[in-house]
Amino acid sequence: MRTRRAALLLALCALTGTAAGIVPVWRTRTGALRVVGYNDMAPLLRALVRAWSARHPDAHFAFVLHGTRTAPPALIARRSAFAPMGAAFTAADRAAYRRAFGVVPVRIIVAHDALDPRARSAPLGVFVNAANPLRRITLAVLARILGAAPGAATITRWGQLGLGGAWAVQPLHACGLAPATALGRWMQQHVLDGGVWSAGYTGYAESAQVLARVTRDRDALCFADLNGATPAVRALALVDRRGRLWRGTRAAVVSGGYPLDRALYVYLPPRPAREACAFLRFALTRAGQRIIAVAPPHYLPLDVAQQRAQRAVLAAVCAAPLPLSG
Repeated sequence: MRTRRAALLLALCALTGTAAGIVPVWRTRTGALRVVGYNDMAPLLRALVRAWSARHPDAHFAFVLHGTRTAPPALIARRSAFAPMGAAFTAADRAAYRRAFGVVPVRIIVAHDALDPRARSAPLGVFVNAANPLRRITLAVLARILGAAPGAATITRWGQLGLGGAWAVQPLHACGLAPATALGRWMQQHVLDGGVWSAGYTGYAESAQVLARVTRDRDALCFADLNGATPAVRALALVDRRGRLWRGTRAAVVSGGYPLDRALYVYLPPRPAREACAFLRFALTRAGQRIIAVAPPHYLPLDVAQQRAQRAVLAAVCAAPLPLSG
């Protein structure tokens, strides 16, 4: 019996890295939890840590926040206790995670993207030139402008959107972020349902380039970061697939209803460290969300129902956390 128990203990230590003298790779030499990921989340994470440390002075984090794309390889290599990100895992990230851990990635949503112009991550908006009379657009129509779905003709003229007079025959110039960018992939998945882009679509590397195009081109209809809007362009109201009209206001984003809302994520290993679970649980409380909301650049908090739903996701993955020493 003792031999069996010893074998089980050794196997567990090999799996978790908690054997005597072995420091888990996501820990620094001083025992802090290393966290690798998105640089724009640094202020909110550090604000959360300040509040958390007041109650838990023995919990320490070492943030290495150089960008979203640094997060997946560090998490998969077990060099990061969790992975804060401004975008979802790519298909390649998901495949690599599954090869490493044998399960699908687990993520939680910690905040909505920001409307503050200083933020690197924002909800998306659909823009026209300020001289354009169009005021709203449905997601179904937007898909026919940006994409080329089988059996659905691509919209190429403003008259197809109901504009009359000289506008009726004017060509519509569709643009946005390039298909290979994170925002291009997001739009392709969420609006084009994974379909192909229209032949006339023009993609740019950055939202600022898109908005510059809309500023100088009266015939442009393009998507870009909502927080980059200027008086020279107009963000259209969006009609979702249930017929509800949404404007890109703070209340619409926080409610979770705005159709082009985006989020900040944290991805987790299959068995997170206990300190990580407790810290992230705090981030998903009302107190934690208030801290996120006031920390620059003011990422938007989850509402109470969203907090509850994300805590349930976290609880599922943290049901069997590693001991405090690992």
